[in-house]
Amino acid sequence: MQLGSNKADQNQTDLAMVNITACKGVTGCCPQTLLPEADWVKLMETWLSSAKVQERLAQRNALKSARAHKGLKIALSGCPNGCARHQVADLAVVGMMAPLFNEEACIACGVCVPECPDRALDLKNNRLIRQDHKCQGCFTCSGICPEEAFKPAIRQVGILAGGRLGRHPAWAREVARIESPEKAMQVISDLFEKFLSTSEPAARFGHWFQEQGKGGA
Repeated sequence: MQLGSNKADQNQTDLAMVNITACKGVTGCCPQTLLPEADWVKLMETWLSSAKVQERLAQRNALKSARAHKGLKIALSGCPNGCARHQVADLAVVGMMAPLFNEEACIACGVCVPECPDRALDLKNNRLIRQDHKCQGCFTCSGICPEEAFKPAIRQVGILAGGRLGRHPAWAREVARIESPEKAMQVISDLFEKFLSTSEPAARFGHWFQEQGKGGA
């Protein structure tokens, strides 16, 4: 297992069963990162080793390795921007921080509204309206507000699952937002174990997960 960009030829047959892509915020330095990178790299490596993910996937497919599209793709993203392509990963961890809003400090200037990449802010009747269900926790608003009405909250991670490319692509869906890295890894572990126990041997994780949402196997 090696962290970093996966630039392997998609047709080669000696790929590992687990491929991890990490953004620069995780492997190096990026001012946008909201992910405690050292903790996550260690936790992910520990889980892959202790759960014998590589070995069990290889045994399941009766192979020592597999083509790239058959492997389990994991993305570690320091923020919601998507540099690690977490939207199309089988499993992904995304750093985020939902801001705490101080309405009394807000002067309804509207500066933050066009700057929100998620369009989660609007100005109506001289009052800032927040649509929390749209917020992906990038915390851009904090650096823009002249009155510092947005304050840091507890850092969280979003757990995404089921993304894929190919002929029938699908975006990964968020399954949880969790503060504790250990609890987040438990969610990932539970998803993986359920995949192994309920899917057909030739099934790909992304297809299996999307079928879960349709009431399939």
